[in-house]
Amino acid sequence: GRVHQSGVVSVMRYLDAAAGEPPYSHDLSKFNVLFLMPCHSTPYYSYLHKNVSMTFLTCPPLQDSPTEDVIFYDNPTVWLRNKFKAGQTEVPSHVVFFDVLMPAIRGWLRDFGYHERSSFFHSHFPEGRVGANVLVYEAPVK
Repeated sequence: GRVHQSGVVSVMRYLDAAAGEPPYSHDLSKFNVLFLMPCHSTPYYSYLHKNVSMTFLTCPPLQDSPTEDVIFYDNPTVWLRNKFKAGQTEVPSHVVFFDVLMPAIRGWLRDFGYHERSSFFHSHFPEGRVGANVLVYEAPVK
């Protein structure tokens, strides 16, 4: 059966396993994950027990200016294009996000050659930035 809000745990188990498989098992420096999700969405290293780089949108409290998560969600495509300029900045090997974000980042994923690796059920009642499924996209392995 499907357990409500289980996708964020399932994706971490998946990433832990994926980091232990070729081509990453021989060089974990090539395995890095960008989480494009609301702050504190996943349990991160509580389930991923490998020394891999994980980046997430920041949202420190009590900021006078907009936090990174607010800036990202205002215009995801612009944020991604500014952060990862073609040919200038290495893109992450994996991008994790809720399915509701797909329309906004589909073009960026396509431009960098990402393809869907897995999808995990998360909620029968998606709301706002939290979708029904958690998606994992992977860049071409170099």
